[in-house]
Amino acid sequence: MVVIGPCILGLFLAPIVARPAAASPSVEVGAPDRTAAVNLRLTQKSAVRVMADLSGAAQEPDAEKPKSMEEQAALKSKVQAAAAKKPPPPPDPFAIVKDWPFWVIVGGVIIAGVGGYMLLRNSNEKAPCDARFTAGCFPS
Repeated sequence: MVVIGPCILGLFLAPIVARPAAASPSVEVGAPDRTAAVNLRLTQKSAVRVMADLSGAAQEPDAEKPKSMEEQAALKSKVQAAAAKKPPPPPDPFAIVKDWPFWVIVGGVIIAGVGGYMLLRNSNEKAPCDARFTAGCFPS
């Protein structure tokens, strides 16, 4: 209860007493001075880049002329001829290992093997004698 009173009083008095807070003591509170220069501490290279971005001078003209249809066809035929001259890549000896059906088969064999082992192991064990039902239970 002691905390609620000052909180409510602060909420009512905040709009009355509020004034803008200054980040540094050298800045005066009041109307902002728009003529003051802001030092961004940029190097000469980065300042030129920023100014070029602002003025639009950073865009370079497109100096590459479009190619004619004949030049494009000749370039395409050269690329196709170079591709035809290349020998085919050797076959991958591990291609079957990279295929998913191989891993399905391997997983199935492992599961069947472990399951068969557990069935054989458990089928050879003698049943324990229960303390409640002793008829037909012959301890060894």
